[in-house]
Amino acid sequence: MVSANPFPRRHDDLKWEIVDNEAIVFDRDTGQATYLNETATLVWALCDGTLGPEDMIDLLNQALGGEASVDPGDVRDALDALERAALINPGSHARERTKTS
Repeated sequence: MVSANPFPRRHDDLKWEIVDNEAIVFDRDTGQATYLNETATLVWALCDGTLGPEDMIDLLNQALGGEASVDPGDVRDALDALERAALINPGSHARERTKTS
């Protein structure tokens, strides 16, 4: 659930590589590899602990330059999937949560 990660952050101990706009994330401790599609890869790259879901949506829309828009549900779904896969931590910044609904 996105609300558990208002400012998500990637785990520092994961190895990841982007190939053709998609990523493979490898957890050396568990030996688990996780494939990320293009949307999840873009969201993953923004999980630095300083951005909330709405910030990510805004940045992704700016990057598209008006040619298309990012579906907010896709960003939230990607965050949920990253959390379920234990690839992100909740943010460490004590900021008020932005309502995402």
